[in-house]
Amino acid sequence: MLISRYEPLTIKYRKELIVSTKVWNWGNDLRLRNGGLFLQHSRIWLKNIIVFILLIVFCVIVSLVRVLGSCVVSANWLKRHLSSR
Repeated sequence: MLISRYEPLTIKYRKELIVSTKVWNWGNDLRLRNGGLFLQHSRIWLKNIIVFILLIVFCVIVSLVRVLGSCVVSANWLKRHLSSR
């Protein structure tokens, strides 16, 4: 009696699980078909390369600002040193 009462729930759950698994597999098949997985990986690589290039550009800009700042400071020091004579 108890088994027959709870059995339809388990059968319904099993059917939903099978349907959701089929939908999941269908999505994976769509991604894998027509080089979808390759495109996905190439997008990840492209994103990593862009981030790396932006990081290099940021480092170059910071170093240029530091060099120009030190040049300005030394030019001011030289100007003051020469004008005091």
